[in-house]
Amino acid sequence: MSHGPVTRRRTRASGGGVTDPGIPPVMALERSYAVVLEPEAEGGYSAHIPAFRGAHTQGETVEECLANAREVIALHAEVMTERGEPLRPLTWRPRSR
Repeated sequence: MSHGPVTRRRTRASGGGVTDPGIPPVMALERSYAVVLEPEAEGGYSAHIPAFRGAHTQGETVEECLANAREVIALHAEVMTERGEPLRPLTWRPRSR
């Protein structure tokens, strides 16, 4: 069941840096992840981030939905970093022109 066109947007999230008194600070890494937006029948948008299993969010506007998606990505990246898991690469890449 489709509620309209699906829009793919790429958003950025920063990974955590390492802090240790004996080690110089490490710059935060920036990665891009695909965010799939879909308009909801009752209004607003839902989004999922394919690179992170179970990563979903929503918002009343595209901007709000993308801001929420950035937060979800940052939280997933933080938890994965704390667990020592590697951050997943992009799962979707734009077609070359």
